[in-house]
Amino acid sequence: MLTCICNLIERHTILKPNILLLTGWGTSCSVWHAIIPVLKERFHITCIQPSWLPENTRATSLKNFDQYVKELAAYIDDATNIVAWSLGGLIAIRLTSLFPSLVSKIAFIASTPCFVNQQTNIGIDYAWFQQFMCEFEQKPRIVLKKFLTLQTKGDEFGKTTLQDLRKHCRIEIFNLDECRHGLNLLAQSDLSQELQQLSSPKIFIHGEGDAVLPIQAGLHAAKLADTELYAIPHAGHAPHVSHPSQVNELLFDYFE
Repeated sequence: MLTCICNLIERHTILKPNILLLTGWGTSCSVWHAIIPVLKERFHITCIQPSWLPENTRATSLKNFDQYVKELAAYIDDATNIVAWSLGGLIAIRLTSLFPSLVSKIAFIASTPCFVNQQTNIGIDYAWFQQFMCEFEQKPRIVLKKFLTLQTKGDEFGKTTLQDLRKHCRIEIFNLDECRHGLNLLAQSDLSQELQQLSSPKIFIHGEGDAVLPIQAGLHAAKLADTELYAIPHAGHAPHVSHPSQVNELLFDYFE
């Protein structure tokens, strides 16, 4: 079974809407810490532990993407809203495509249905990503640390955001095979058609200075989905870490 951060789930007798948090590659549920306390005032929050963490006792791996998503669907009791960051966006798209009744609304943060596209170059540069994957094979934990730094480039609060990410991402305990499967998913997936066919309402949130996934990729994704992109000035790839108040304001306006 997929596991969640149980201390982030607050069950009340008063009915609240649900929000499911899907995190990005090479991070953990802890990176949501800056927005969860405020969101918990109005929503039930569930964060699914990514497969590269040992706390995740899932039976399936990201290597079998559809099975992973089906297992996630079995974990969801009621229709939920989703906040999906980066790689989490691919999971959200496939989940909604296969199980539309389980998803109410989706908010994508720094995400797109196709991260690496050799033909259009809308997204992460193909050659750069291939080199990144080669470096991961040689020195995986060093590359994971390098990626944390990259996520903070273009962010006005880059230094403190990097400290925050390092504090909440325990790279030394990551399952490297699962990290590799996540990279392969980013490299090979193109869920553009699935995104276009989703009936669930959706929005995109993107940092203007994102050095991992340029904002042009977010604009392209929003156009495919026939929806809005909300740009956060002076933010990088992790605006929910560096600019939590702006992200929470957008989420409140959207989900309520």
